Amino acid sequence: MIKLYDGQITDLLPEKIAKDTEVRCLSYAIWKEHQRLIDLADKTRTLSVVEKLPERVLDILAVELRTPYYQENMDVNTKRNIIKNTLQWHSKSGTAAAVSELVEAAFGVGKVVEWFDFEEPPYTPGTFDIITNARFTEDSAKYFLSVIQRIKNTRSHIRRILTERRVDTTWKAAIAGTSRAVVVISNTRIIKGYPNAAAMQRTYTKIVIS
Repeated sequence: MIKLYDGQITDLLPEKIAKDTEVRCLSYAIWKEHQRLIDLADKTRTLSVVEKLPERVLDILAVELRTPYYQENMDVNTKRNIIKNTLQWHSKSGTAAAVSELVEAAFGVGKVVEWFDFEEPPYTPGTFDIITNARFTEDSAKYFLSVIQRIKNTRSHIRRILTERRVDTTWKAAIAGTSRAVVVISNTRIIKGYPNAAAMQRTYTKIVIS
């Protein structure tokens, strides 16, 4: 089977005619123009080929779709990910799920905790926390808050943004014990006041913690 993009007229003709020089030249000319038209047609698509769009087209598409939290200085992969989710966010606008997905797309890791899931007071209805491991600057924090204000519902309010980072480490502890007996025997004289004390013995235990 031949793909439409690679197909030529000579593929449909009998072998004897297909080998004719004039036929081959005509077939090749039509094939190149055919490919050019297909390439142009591919550029008319947008959302269906987000992964293939050049960055300048992504910037235009973001404005056209009113993509939330889109900035021109973002890396290309983040731009593509945000644009692909734009319509879904618009359909969920005003819900906690939309805010949570926006946080994940923009920062990679994050979630929304609503007031009834708070672990500490105040448990004010309509409030929510955002938990992420992203690093905020003053400017990025202000812009992020402005985007959240647009996508959340009117009655909900951000209580706080929590930044959590996990550092994995290993603690090691060891303990050892030794014991020995020390015996002192006097064979030369009897200790004054202790005539029966021919020997004295003492035992000690040493504990080492490292």
